[in-house]
Amino acid sequence: MDGSQKKALTETDIRTKFITPAIVGDTGAGWDLKLRCWQGANVRS
Repeated sequence: MDGSQKKALTETDIRTKFITPAIVGDTGAGWDLKLRCWQGANVRS
């Protein structure tokens, strides 16, 4: 992934592609996603 592609990523993309695998993946920190991680949702009316 080059620099221009990285700049186009949203905050959600960054969490999904890089941060979550690092903390819950096989080679990550081993966190339980359901117990330790919360993903917010934007609600609009």
